[in-house]
Amino acid sequence: MPPVKVKKPKVPAKAQLDQVYLLTRYYRAIGLNADELEILLAIFYHQVEHPGKMLTIKSIADQVGKVERSIQKYLTRLSASGALTVTSNMSEHGRLPNTYDLAPLFTAIAGVQHG
Repeated sequence: MPPVKVKKPKVPAKAQLDQVYLLTRYYRAIGLNADELEILLAIFYHQVEHPGKMLTIKSIADQVGKVERSIQKYLTRLSASGALTVTSNMSEHGRLPNTYDLAPLFTAIAGVQHG
């Protein structure tokens, strides 16, 4: 019987681990709550483990154990607060999953960390 190949999870680089540390250390200082942190971590880990792949609201909901409607409300709030940039995507065949930019989040953390 041939050996079963087990796919190893992608290990985040040190810089990515540093970002997770900063996020978990300063999320309250920038006005986020634990639910928002959990959603942002789900987005972050998806971007690390599946770079360039689309992330659906359903995937986030499944990962964090919340309904899609709640995830959408949190994403709207995170976007309105400036912690997250959400880009809607369309193709000639219709709507595609949104893309998420976490750069504003880490800019806010840097402001608190050095402020």
